[in-house]
Amino acid sequence: MSIQINGKMYDVPGVSGISGTGNVVINGGTITVNGQTIVGDLEGEVIIKWEGPAANIKCTTLTLDGDVEGDVKATNVTIDGDVGGDVKGTNITIDGDIGGDADGINVTVNGDTNKGN
Repeated sequence: MSIQINGKMYDVPGVSGISGTGNVVINGGTITVNGQTIVGDLEGEVIIKWEGPAANIKCTTLTLDGDVEGDVKATNVTIDGDVGGDVKGTNITIDGDIGGDADGINVTVNGDTNKGN
């Protein structure tokens, strides 16, 4: 599996695809996929791209154009896509459906909730 960070491609060894198995964590300028640190010490705006939906997203300050198969735990996030699991956090806007529950402060879902139930 490959992931593009700020225009540079990185291989993620041992991961054949993020879909269904990948967990992307963005924390303090460090990008981790399935527990493997891909790159660290990033500053300013970080742009990440990958093919297919991510399994889970955990981060602070993110704009995502795509789907997340699992859960989103975040602060200051905008997602233009569907979330298959639960959404928890603060200042989250989702322009799509979520399969689970939406819980937190200032969480807006411009679609259906509990779509998977």
